[in-house]
Order: sequence, then structure tokens, then C-alpha cells
Amino acid sequence: MKVSEVDDSLLAIILQNIPFSVTTTTPEGLITRFSREAENLTGYKASEMIGKQTPVIFHYTPEVEERTIQFSNALGIAIEPGFDTFTIRSQLNLPNEFEWTYVRKDGTHIPVSLSVSALRDNDGIITGYVEIAKDLSKIKENQQKLMRSKQLLDEAQHLSAIGSWSLDLVENRLEWSDEIFRIFEIDQSRFEPSYEGFLNAIHPDDIEMVQKAFSDSVANKTQYTITHRLLMSDGRVKYVTERGKTTYNEDGTPLLSQGTVQDVTESRRIEKELNDYVALIDESVITSSTDLNGDIIYASNAFCRISKYDKSELIGKNHRIIRHPDMPAETYKELWNTLTHNQTWQGEIKNKAKDGSTYWVYAVISPDFDDNGNKRGYTAIRQDITDKKHAEELAITDRLTGLYNRLKLDEVLNYEIAQTSRYDTPLSIIIIDVDHFKNVNDTYGHQTGDMVLKEVAQILRSCSRKSDTSGRWGGEEFLIILPNTNLTGALEAAEKIRTAIENYPFSVVGQKTASLGVSEFLANENEDSFIERADQALYRAKSGGRNQVVG
Repeated sequence: MKVSEVDDSLLAIILQNIPFSVTTTTPEGLITRFSREAENLTGYKASEMIGKQTPVIFHYTPEVEERTIQFSNALGIAIEPGFDTFTIRSQLNLPNEFEWTYVRKDGTHIPVSLSVSALRDNDGIITGYVEIAKDLSKIKENQQKLMRSKQLLDEAQHLSAIGSWSLDLVENRLEWSDEIFRIFEIDQSRFEPSYEGFLNAIHPDDIEMVQKAFSDSVANKTQYTITHRLLMSDGRVKYVTERGKTTYNEDGTPLLSQGTVQDVTESRRIEKELNDYVALIDESVITSSTDLNGDIIYASNAFCRISKYDKSELIGKNHRIIRHPDMPAETYKELWNTLTHNQTWQGEIKNKAKDGSTYWVYAVISPDFDDNGNKRGYTAIRQDITDKKHAEELAITDRLTGLYNRLKLDEVLNYEIAQTSRYDTPLSIIIIDVDHFKNVNDTYGHQTGDMVLKEVAQILRSCSRKSDTSGRWGGEEFLIILPNTNLTGALEAAEKIRTAIENYPFSVVGQKTASLGVSEFLANENEDSFIERADQALYRAKSGGRNQVVG
């Protein structure tokens, strides 16, 4: 079984909620993960097991020794009792689901159905094992209590998906419980159980394996357990775990074989869903993990696709590799301050891909802790919001100039007025009007007029500070919002813009000038009055001969 690499924190969530005991180990058997249900089932805490013990600690030693002998005989391999007893079949790519006895920390015994699977890398090398155990205590208890009543036994078998069978080896007569008919999906009114009929229900590729397990059990006078497939009439495949033992007369002649068949299709499905979910996370979730310094230790395939980096180019690199220069330093300061206090940070981040393209994500970043509560790094889960951000930008951007439109300018101005009123800081605005712009349209046409507006926008970008907000106010008018700037500072900024426009070599029309009106926000003033005073200043600049700044 191949499992894609996945971020430990996400897999941990799965392990804490899956209704089965799940244990993962290194190839040598050292426990690396121990689910919440595993804690409940064994009585041990994950902190006692992870990195310290192998699963052998909670197995019944006599059973392990007996099963080791059985496996050694069946496989023709010398096996030492211990961890290899549980994994040898998985190492050989053989079905490996058997009933075992767990010994809880308090000494009590619990029967379980245990499936062991090998985790392999892309080269087929075993990187560890996954053990999924289901508590059979209730099933066993029910079987013992309801043995005297076939009706109650059948009900218990149906609830637990375990059927019973007996094969009279002297008369070659096979008997099935009702549950086996249900598992095999055979109408018992039309079918007389027989060993040949049983073999016909088995997947063709598994028949030889099942026959050998049964014949070896009879010949060696040992109990057998085997997991194999059933092939349904409609092509569906089921998985069952079959267990059996044989009784003999005094001279060793086999008389009666008895056993059970358990439908384990659901546990197989859950195991596959777990593996598929892990792969789905890697393919679909934009996620990464870093150490405490922000150096990347894991990146999902989805992360690689959106950033356009290969995993080999990301692992070991600092997360700054995708940082966009437009992102304010304050955002990252807030982010790290939040994480330093062991809290989760979330927000929108603009990133830069390997090819220079820009993408936006909504990120949720949380600290990661080891089992001792020590912080070991950070994990981020992201949602691609690039299309959303582009749509937002289109809604607030003037299509001709690329500057903010009036809608966005109103929003920013409202915000800055609120900030000014709250913190008692200065705020000014500049309204710019291109002189004699109508003559440009009349003389050269609207395309040239549009070119002039684009070039003015370019000048405003080059003259504005990062804290300023520039936009097209309407027609040939532009507005600049200058936070933390008094009237004197705004007049200086306006004069800088006026000079830049006057000295700019405009395409086609050559030289152009502009008139600028400036106002500073007054205490208890509203937005309309603030803008009106800048408009009046602009009017005075135009009526006074144009190409000048008035405040």
C-alpha cells in the first residue's frame, strides 16, 4: 500500500476521530502514531507509546508464540516471536487480517480483529506499518451468551457480520448459519451448503490460497485464520476473514471442522478511505508545514501547483520564497506576534509564484506541538482566493487608468476621516484637474485624451507615497488622499505633482499642465464639506490662470 506524504497535524485529526484503533510504526516496529481509540482500547496513553514501545507490549505473549509457529509453518520462513509475527505477511504482500488478543495496561484481555498493512514509498520500500484494530469484546460476549439460542445467535451474527459454519468431514456435510448466507448473498431456500459451493463463491485468484490454509490446518492440527475475497454475482468484491479448527478422534482422524466467517469489507473500506483521504489532502489542500524558523518541511502537491515550485525546490527553504513585495511588513509582524503567543492567525496573503505571477490565498496558520507540549513548528492551510481578489480589484479599479475608482476613494476617505477623528492626526486631500482637457479630445480625439489620462495616472503613482491613495475622481479629475499630512505638507506634495505634470513629455500632445486644489480636514467636519473646500480651491486655481496649486 502506498500512502502519499501528508502533514502530521492533519493526519492527527483523522486519527483522533476514526472509530477504530489505529497504530502506525517505523519499519522496525517503534510506534509513531497512536489514535485516541487505541488509547481507549489498550489503556495506554500515546505519550507512553510513541517513540518508546512496539505493539508487542500489548499483545498476549503465548498467543504471539503460537501464531509465530503457525506463520512459520505456513510460509516456510523462520520467524522470531515479536514484531515480525504481525508484519511478515504484509512484508510479503499477503492479506494480513487476523484475530488477536490485546492485553490492556490493567492486565485484562480484549479480543480484536487486527489488520496490518505495510506503507511503501514510490520505490516499494517499506517505510512503516499501519495497524487497524476493531474491538471484538462485545461480539465475543454476545456469542457466549447467545450460544444456546440459534435465533439469538443468528441475530448476534447478523449485527456483527460474523457467521458460523461446521463441516462434517466423515459425511462431507457442511452447515452454515443464516449470517453466512447473508454474507455470501445466497438464498438458502435454493442452495444446499457444500464445500464445492463455498469454493465457487470465492474470488478465483484466492481459491488456491483458501484451500491450502484449510488443508494445512487439518494436516497440522492447527487453527487457521485467513482473509480472502468473495466474488458476488454482480461483480462486486467482498472481503471476509475466515477462522477454523478441526477436532479429531483418538487415532488422529479428522472428524469435524468448525469456524466463523466475518465480513470485513467495511473495515477494508474505512482503511481505503483513510488512505484516499490522506492522498486527497495532499492533492487538494494547499497546505505546508515549517519549523520554528519558517523553513519548509512539508508542502502538499496542491501547494506546489499554485506556487509553481517542485517539492525539492521548497523543502528546506524559508517561506519567504513565495512572499510578495507588496505585502505590508505590518501584516507579517502581526502574524508572527500571534503565532509566538501560540494562537492561530488567519487572513489574506498575496504571494509570488516561481514564474513571477501573483496569487492570493486565505491562510489559517497554527502552531504545531509535540506530545510533550513543546512547539515544534507551524502548519498552514490555505484557500485560493485569487479570482475573488481579481473580481474585487475590478470592482474598485478605474479600467482606463488602473487607479482606484470613485467607489474605492469614498471608502478610503471615510476610513481615513474616522482614523483622523479617533487619533487626532492630520489628513489632507488633493484634487487634480488636467488643464484644457476638452481641447485635447476635440483636437486629437478621445483615444489621445485617454492616453493623456493614463500618463497622468502614471505620474501620480510615481509621486505618491505608499501611505497615499490615488484614484480617478471623474472625467479628467483625480483625487489623492494623504493621511498624517497637514496642509503645508499637502501643498508641497501638490506642487511636486504639478511640476512633474508640467515637465512630462506627453505622447502626441507634448506638454500639458494641471490645476490642483488642496484642503486639510477640520475637526467635526463631514466628508462633503472636506471635499467641497478642495473643490473651491481647485476652482480658484483654474480661474486664477491654471497650472497652479491653491489651498
